[in-house]
Amino acid sequence: MTQRQAAAIAGAIKGILKARALKYADLARHLGVSLATVKRDLASGDVSLQRLLAICEWLGLSLEEIAQTSARSEPEGSALDEEQIELFAEFPALFSFTVKLARGASPKEVQRAEGIDDAELRSRLGALENARILERLPGDKVRLKLRSPLTWPQESRLGRKLALDLFLDFSNHVGRSYLAKGTTRLDVHVHSLTPEDAKELEESFQRIAADFRKRSHYNTKVFPKEKLLRVTCSFAMDEYEAPFLRGLAEP
Repeated sequence: MTQRQAAAIAGAIKGILKARALKYADLARHLGVSLATVKRDLASGDVSLQRLLAICEWLGLSLEEIAQTSARSEPEGSALDEEQIELFAEFPALFSFTVKLARGASPKEVQRAEGIDDAELRSRLGALENARILERLPGDKVRLKLRSPLTWPQESRLGRKLALDLFLDFSNHVGRSYLAKGTTRLDVHVHSLTPEDAKELEESFQRIAADFRKRSHYNTKVFPKEKLLRVTCSFAMDEYEAPFLRGLAEP
């Protein structure tokens, strides 16, 4: 568990204690430590896993339930306005640059990762400052005015472009991985369905996608990122006939 995750859970514990009108002194007695230790641990977020489990037992909650509480209590991300959406749709490199900044990278770190020169770096920072996305500070530092995760309407120009780019890139990745290693799960089926069948299967896909998001949201709050796999899942179903079948009558 990372320091940030432990701090978020400690904050959730404080909220639960307050909601239940429980005192730090009661928790300290249960843990067998001093009141000062409990206050220090919860204030700093520096709580060991063993102590967290003991607190969970006292509260009658699982660590998962407390983690979910901490996730709900964290501030939401920032929604892009129309100008920012159009800027990112027109210049995808600026979007990638901003996402990396929002995830904690410095401008110089992104510059080195992307191999851009100083002039391009200044140009990007200037464009983002003009769009009220960041403020440039002395010493090559910036202050983001947006909070991660960034959100935008899926039906917007940016949403459609990102969805298409992601789908094409992911499809190419799956194809290359499947052909090279034979380990990627790749199932493509062309069958005849009734409209009712198609609707039921689509609803099943939506339930699986919701479970995918729920698991991802929980895992990123509880486990260190080096323990997690970067996994992408894509479901696609539409009226479509495979090229090798076109022009043939149904058997």
